Amino acid sequence: MSARRNRKDQLLDAALEAFGRQGYEGTGIAELASMTEMSKAAVGYHFPSKEHLLRELVQPLLDRLEQVVAGGEGPVDWPDGARRLLAGYLAALTDHRAVAIWVDGDKSVLNHPEVGQRLDRVNDAVVEALAGSHPGDLDRLIVTAALGSLWRPVRSLPDLDLRARQDDLLEAAMAVVARLPDGAHAD
Repeated sequence: MSARRNRKDQLLDAALEAFGRQGYEGTGIAELASMTEMSKAAVGYHFPSKEHLLRELVQPLLDRLEQVVAGGEGPVDWPDGARRLLAGYLAALTDHRAVAIWVDGDKSVLNHPEVGQRLDRVNDAVVEALAGSHPGDLDRLIVTAALGSLWRPVRSLPDLDLRARQDDLLEAAMAVVARLPDGAHAD
């Protein structure tokens, strides 16, 4: 691995740490330069703006979540398809846990025009896959609660090995999705 790659990785690590601690809006380039013992010019060489850092950090998580829901035309089969979809979603969160924790806790990132919209599209696709193409308010509430049962442990239980507890998390999410009104999924 080249020194250039190492410096870029150091910046990404420092950015994720600082963004997670004080938020995206509360972190400046000068602070990242100080944390990595680089000049602001060196930071700018790797990332012309803080926006570039944001994109580089969230891209793998968002790409993975989009892959999980990609190719789904209409509702998934019940219960196996629903379980596969939720398992893929959970795997994306656990594989990119540090970013998921930061994203879920940083309102400026959730409201970011690109990041927030991509995450909303993914979650809307999950709602449609689990509840059908014309979900009602109750359907959206239930599927959103199921997704929350995956996001919240990722963020709130940082010391818990979620991979070892994946089946428990999926059972909890499936129990919530099972509450969808009759006809939203095939029993």
